[in-house]
Amino acid sequence: MPSARHPPAAAGTTASFREADIDTALVRGQTRGGTVVSPKTAINAHGSVARCRDTEGNGVALHSMAD
Repeated sequence: MPSARHPPAAAGTTASFREADIDTALVRGQTRGGTVVSPKTAINAHGSVARCRDTEGNGVALHSMAD
């Protein structure tokens, strides 16, 4: 829960997770109230990444080696 002592990730840490299917994870997050900050983006041979925020404003980064 955000507070003056514990602000959301915009001023703090972003949690990073490996996902088998970023598109599905982004849709799942949006249906639960989250927002997409940057859509799925290919990073050459390193797979894809996307960034989003949860309902409390915390940053979440997703990485997938599959396309």
